[in-house]
Amino acid sequence: MGQTERGRECSTRRDRTRERIFRASVRVIGEIPYEAIRVDDLARSADISRANFYHYFRNKHECYAESARRIASALERWSASLSELERGTDGLQSLRQWVHAYSRLCDRFGPLMRAWTLAENAHVPLGEAGQRMHHELVATMSARLTSGPGVQGDPGIAGAALMALVEQLMVGTKDPAHPQATMSDLVARMVYVAIFHEAPPAAANRIDSTT
Repeated sequence: MGQTERGRECSTRRDRTRERIFRASVRVIGEIPYEAIRVDDLARSADISRANFYHYFRNKHECYAESARRIASALERWSASLSELERGTDGLQSLRQWVHAYSRLCDRFGPLMRAWTLAENAHVPLGEAGQRMHHELVATMSARLTSGPGVQGDPGIAGAALMALVEQLMVGTKDPAHPQATMSDLVARMVYVAIFHEAPPAAANRIDSTT
């Protein structure tokens, strides 16, 4: 094996280990409060040694700072995917797809996103990251609302309200009595009414919860 191949293999191995640590950070924070998490908890969940963990991060705060950045990047792509809103079936369908995409993110990152939200007012790196990302998401959504031809009212307030509505989906989708597709449809209709001040169209294609 040449030097280039060995370097590529080492890089791939490091990437896999970093991904395991990231997934462990999401799992662990769903089981243990952030303040009580130890490096040993993260290493055990990632199935690596404590010494190996320190090859990647100096402490748990640095680990969670990177996890927060990764989720922030995913949320930024999600918020930017909201197409220009319009009245009618097409507008409702765009909202459904957008809300459903958020619920998929919650499935992947839910424990960390919930901890992030709860820590927003705390003077810890995770809370500061959550607060910063929340403001950026509201600003992005407000800009989208401003561009919609049927949007009424203050777009800043509407953007904050939209974010608050969609965040509630995190709780609803975990209830077996309320399937994900049903909750996506309900939240999308509520957002449609809030934006356009009229009832949403009665007929529109529903989101397939398996996609």
